Amino acid sequence: QVGDEQPATRIYNPEIRQFTDAPDSMKQVTRGAIWNGYFVARSQLFDAQLQPVEPPFATPDAAEGPWFFETALTNSETLYIRQNDRLFRRDMGTDAPVEVFDVALRGGRLMAPATDGAIYGVRGQQYFKIPQGADTLNRQNIGVPSPQRAPTFLRMDVRKQVWGAPSSGNTLFFMDGDTGVFVSMGAVTPGQGRVEDVAFSGHVAYGVSSPRGELFTLDIELAWDEWNGRNPRVIETLARRGYSRPTGGIRMSPFDNILYSGWSAGPGAQGGAIAVTD
Repeated sequence: QVGDEQPATRIYNPEIRQFTDAPDSMKQVTRGAIWNGYFVARSQLFDAQLQPVEPPFATPDAAEGPWFFETALTNSETLYIRQNDRLFRRDMGTDAPVEVFDVALRGGRLMAPATDGAIYGVRGQQYFKIPQGADTLNRQNIGVPSPQRAPTFLRMDVRKQVWGAPSSGNTLFFMDGDTGVFVSMGAVTPGQGRVEDVAFSGHVAYGVSSPRGELFTLDIELAWDEWNGRNPRVIETLARRGYSRPTGGIRMSPFDNILYSGWSAGPGAQGGAIAVTD
């Protein structure tokens, strides 16, 4: 996947040592995995000639919601399929996928399978391990300080603390401007992505994140309770209106309690919009 102004997908052929344009069926593919000789991406299988083929096995019932291949977990012998909060696994030599778990991940990201069949994942500054057949998400704090990463922005609150967000991960951090000590917060919303900007009105921060186009609010004087949707909490999700990336950031009007945020259209679309939020 290359290019910012003219993004495109290229495929490298090691036999001729050249890149070529992807076929039309793969132009929107950004990540995949190899399983049983197939290339799998989202809900499609491609053969060795990179042509789409129908799955040679039973798939989850589409009436219960869209499904897709979990390429982060899939390897050459085991295929993983995700439908809503349900995860299925199909091992080589079996007739149909079997359910691994049905657990609300709330934006958690599945990372790797364990040798005992459990699945590891991360959510903000926490990790989890889901055994086969589990029905709850047992989150644990990562027991090491988070690494320092380049921030996407810096903003100061009324306490003269500096706030920012890392270039990856839907999280925030704040830093004492006198001591330089910083604290990494958890995920600000259930969605994956990253926080692009925040604006302060007194002790309340208003933020925007991509790629789900979320507007959220955080009261820095209240206890953190994102898991229950209390603080921070999502005000609106603009991706359903066609805008996913807040490339214009967010600003608070100095004259009234109005927020202005600038948005670019979602994948495959052009244009942008200003969101006005009371």
